[in-house]
Amino acid sequence: MPANVRAYLLGALKNRLISVMRKEVLFQDLNEAGDAIFHIKVDAQALIENAEECRYYEEQVEALLNLLTDKQREVIYLYYMQGLNYEGIASILKITPKSVRKMAYRAIERMQQSKNISFHLLLFLLIMPKG
Repeated sequence: MPANVRAYLLGALKNRLISVMRKEVLFQDLNEAGDAIFHIKVDAQALIENAEECRYYEEQVEALLNLLTDKQREVIYLYYMQGLNYEGIASILKITPKSVRKMAYRAIERMQQSKNISFHLLLFLLIMPKG
């Protein structure tokens, strides 16, 4: 039995989705399937009542996340939104926990360097308890 069931299940789901993608596209390069594009749809509606303000915050968070590589975006999603630890993320991405930490650090550093967008807003929305 794996130590972290949630990490195991998310890894299994990701592997299953990649398998389905490979079957649908006959001539797809196998290396591309392993690095499938990872998109995050931000749902701030539960946090903010005003729809206009909600759209503004979603755009801000998406702009920050778009600064990241696909792998960095996936690490941020799994760590902050799914609550996985570095070891769990490492098992899903098939990399070392040290690489996950470094990727998360670089992702946060890249978002902090953005002058037009509030990095603190992103942290607030990611850390808020889910409704």
